Amino acid sequence: PGKSAQKVRKADEASLDGLTAEAAPPKKPRRGGNKSTDILSSSERETLQKVLNDVYEAIDDLVEESSEPDVQPRGIIDPFMDLPPRSMYADYYQLIRQPIAMKQIENKIKKAQYQNLRQFRGDVGLLCRNCRQYNEDGSVLYNDANLIEETCLQKLREETANLPEWQDFDEADSVADTSRINSSVGTPQPVVKSGIKLKLNGRGAGNGNANLGSASRGGTDSRGGSDDED
Repeated sequence: PGKSAQKVRKADEASLDGLTAEAAPPKKPRRGGNKSTDILSSSERETLQKVLNDVYEAIDDLVEESSEPDVQPRGIIDPFMDLPPRSMYADYYQLIRQPIAMKQIENKIKKAQYQNLRQFRGDVGLLCRNCRQYNEDGSVLYNDANLIEETCLQKLREETANLPEWQDFDEADSVADTSRINSSVGTPQPVVKSGIKLKLNGRGAGNGNANLGSASRGGTDSRGGSDDED
């Protein structure tokens, strides 16, 4: 009888061990396992980051002064910082196949994700082309996109004047591609004081005047939330 009881206990223990093994949760993969490897040397990374920060700062500093003493200068980059909310700008996401906002570019600089200036130049070019595609030629935002891209190129040339190994950043399809398809919806136009107020023609925020100091998104006149992606 004693041996029989021991066999039963061993069988029970084996059964419990099996259940414990099955019930154990799978191990989670370690964070950072898929992190991209920086292909640049430390000195190359330092040079690249300095150029990127200087160019971004030049774009960020772009303003249009107001003729009214009580009105703050208009930040040119402000309407491009965030993606427009899909709930208000469904047509934007139908027309624009590769949405991108300035915050995404800024985050990629901060995280050292750019491996060369061509990648950065490509993202700024995409941002500006998206704006020109969605807005009418001659509108405030269309002209702002041209200014941003021109400033980017000019500053890149200045920063790399003595760095020939970093000068491979130009694109063939840069400023003002006129062979594009425009959105069929009205685009913002300046009202009396150019660069201070915009008139919205049927876009998401409704008709009326909107101060450009409010949070516009992705080269549109959105004042709602953002659909920004990290």
